[in-house]
Amino acid sequence: MIIQNDRFLKACRREETDRTPVWFMRQAGRYMPEYRVVRARHSLLEIVKTPELAVEVTLQPIRAFEPQTAGQHADAKAQSYLTAFALLEANDPGALAAFATHVGNWADDQLAGFHLKRLLNGTRGTRIVQD
Repeated sequence: MIIQNDRFLKACRREETDRTPVWFMRQAGRYMPEYRVVRARHSLLEIVKTPELAVEVTLQPIRAFEPQTAGQHADAKAQSYLTAFALLEANDPGALAAFATHVGNWADDQLAGFHLKRLLNGTRGTRIVQD
């Protein structure tokens, strides 16, 4: 594959470019009715050149998905998982007990269940190797 205009890739590598590239995320138009309403009324160029419209389409997915603040990660479930995962990263033998306790308290946590199964099968650490 030959890339004709690699301005974006050069910028990603922090190399000098003739202009500052812009990356547009187009996925919003596939699933967000609010975005499709704006696009039906305005061209992409008009949205980009109008600060109010640019802010509106930028905030739409943020409003829709309500990302969590740092304080919301401080709940007991998150802290339990983070503690167990820190032990797993450190190859601490206590990781098995920590994940078992976590899964015992929050059986719906599929990722913790995955790590617990790996530990029960004798796998250590966080590295997963695919053949």
